Amino acid sequence: MVAIRRVNIIKVQFEASAPRSTAMELHVWIQQTLNINTDQVDMLQLNMQEKSLYIKVISPTVYEKIVQKHEGETNFKYGNGEQTQIKISQADSPAITVRVFNLPPEVPNSMVTTALPRYGVINSVRNEQWSTPFPFPVNNGIRALKMEVKQNIPGSVLIARYNARITYIGQPILCFICHEPDHKKEDCPRRKTTLPVSVQSRKMLLSDIVMGRSSRGPSTSKEERTMSRPVERDASVEDDTDTSSEAAEITNVVTERREQPTLETTDRTEDTTAEEVNTDGRNEALELMQTTVIPESKSPSQSPSQFGDDHSR
Repeated sequence: MVAIRRVNIIKVQFEASAPRSTAMELHVWIQQTLNINTDQVDMLQLNMQEKSLYIKVISPTVYEKIVQKHEGETNFKYGNGEQTQIKISQADSPAITVRVFNLPPEVPNSMVTTALPRYGVINSVRNEQWSTPFPFPVNNGIRALKMEVKQNIPGSVLIARYNARITYIGQPILCFICHEPDHKKEDCPRRKTTLPVSVQSRKMLLSDIVMGRSSRGPSTSKEERTMSRPVERDASVEDDTDTSSEAAEITNVVTERREQPTLETTDRTEDTTAEEVNTDGRNEALELMQTTVIPESKSPSQSPSQFGDDHSR
């Protein structure tokens, strides 16, 4: 794209804190202070965003004459007698205003100018202030730089460990993540993505039954939870009853088989020694332990060694 520059145009720049002037005050000031005749002016343009006035004259001769005589800083006088400082310069100057936000006042302007030279040539820097109508016409924390931008400045620059926001007219929209043009941070390829996590169902465990959980997951309504809990509680009671009855049957069988050595030993001869009886009892106990898991029983039972002791007596 070809850059279009202003020709024979003078720029009058007001301070950011300066009161707003009326159109009539501007016309009178141009006529009285700049000594420009009506036939020498081709255009008067106000830029409210920049708080500036552009004056286009009819010829390069008139333009050079005004620049040589009035270029620089001077005062603008309002209709009520109040004055403010303004700056008169060539409108086609490559220097533009670069504004720096979000820096604490403890960060000096020298550190700001040190952080931005790689993006262009800095001519000056000043602190912007709140305008006069406000109760506190003090600095507002914004630094305004006059700068010839040679390279695009990103919207965020680290200055003195603070993330400073940078704005200027003509600034391209850059991604806040990679600082590249043509896309926003939502579409940045370097943005971290969150992968979906698949959750697989597991089999229902005994602890789920005891805690009242369902194999198909948590109930979605209060009625389902209310109806499922009594059924699961009954099932757990039935499981406990079946387990207790099986344990009782196993205990009875083991007890009967343990009593058999005592009946057999009474028919034996008196020559059988107590050592042989004890040996038989131990062998049968080992066989029972290999074939049957003996649960703990609350009723007391005698051990084979006790039978052996009774017989020896």
